[in-house]
Amino acid sequence: MTVHGSDYVTTHIDFAYRRTRKNAERIASALAPMNPRPEGWSPALPFVWDGSTIYNSSVLTLSTDSGSVDLLGEVAGIDSYADLEADATEVNLFGRLVKIASIDDLIKMKEAANRTKDKLHLLELRAIKANATSRFEPG
Repeated sequence: MTVHGSDYVTTHIDFAYRRTRKNAERIASALAPMNPRPEGWSPALPFVWDGSTIYNSSVLTLSTDSGSVDLLGEVAGIDSYADLEADATEVNLFGRLVKIASIDDLIKMKEAANRTKDKLHLLELRAIKANATSRFEPG
C-alpha cells in the first residue's frame, strides 16, 4: 500500500509466491537464517521449517528475527499467482527490482479479507486509485 501512496504503516510484509516445490525449498533456505516460527506459537511446540512445510501451507504467518512475515501460497481475492504476477507493478526497492501487487489487486485482496482494517484501507486505496486516474497529463 505504501508504494502506491498510502500513509498506512505496517509492521509485517506479505510475500505471495508461485506454489511449487522448488520455490518452497528456495523460500525455506532464504528465511532459515531468520529463525522463522509460526506467529504466537510457544517455543516449546515443535515446528519443522522446510520446503514441505511451506509447500503444504496455503498461508503461513511467521515471526522471524527480522520481523513478521506472511507467506501466501494462495491469495484471497486473486484467482492465481499468474494473474497476480501479470498485473504486478515493478518497483525499485533498496536497489532491487521487485514486483508488488497492483492497486486493483490490492483492492480485490482487501475486499476478500473483509476485516475492519481492510475496510478502512479500501477507502484509502480507492481514493488513491481515483486520484491517479484523474490526474491531468499535459500534452
